[in-house]
Amino acid sequence: MTKGSRRRGREEPRLVYSTDKVAIVRQARQTGMSDGEILAALVANEYGHRAREKIIREWAPALAMTVSEALELARRTGLVR
Repeated sequence: MTKGSRRRGREEPRLVYSTDKVAIVRQARQTGMSDGEILAALVANEYGHRAREKIIREWAPALAMTVSEALELARRTGLVR
């Protein structure tokens, strides 16, 4: 969703820009985003399977997950095959 869009009467959580991945994840969690929502936001503008998988692998440590755990979550939420 775009800036200012609403879901159930509240502001939609968004990722903030930073070069510190852990800080981005911490901020996203503080706004109420789940790990699945964070992954979805990270790959939102990527349409290729390989590109999405690469991003998920890259961000797994920042989410305090193993690559396998992050990919499994992504599969369960329909982000990758």
